[in-house]
Amino acid sequence: MSLIARTSHTSRMSRIAWRLAATAVVLGLTACAASTSPNYDKRFGDGVRSLAQQQTLNPDATRQNEGRTLAGDGRMVRGGVERAVDTYRNMPVGSGLNVGNVGTVGTNAGGANGGTGR
Repeated sequence: MSLIARTSHTSRMSRIAWRLAATAVVLGLTACAASTSPNYDKRFGDGVRSLAQQQTLNPDATRQNEGRTLAGDGRMVRGGVERAVDTYRNMPVGSGLNVGNVGTVGTNAGGANGGTGR
């Protein structure tokens, strides 16, 4: 086969390869444009809304309790908040709040609620 024949054969093969590649790209982009998303979008969030409805004890509680206030005065509420804060300030060493034994050097906090960790 002569050099000219080989060159024209090679260029013809490369043109065919380019056309096939271009056709594949066009078909791929066309497939991307066809969306099945509307089928999913119609039901998006249904599971969360369903669970929220199932877990709500009384959906009308806001309207029913609109004018009510909680019984208690400022002194009672302040005392409750101070007691809650004091439980964290005066926490015993080895209590169950040490996550991953961070900051428990020299204590016996290996197990849950200050256990032995054996």
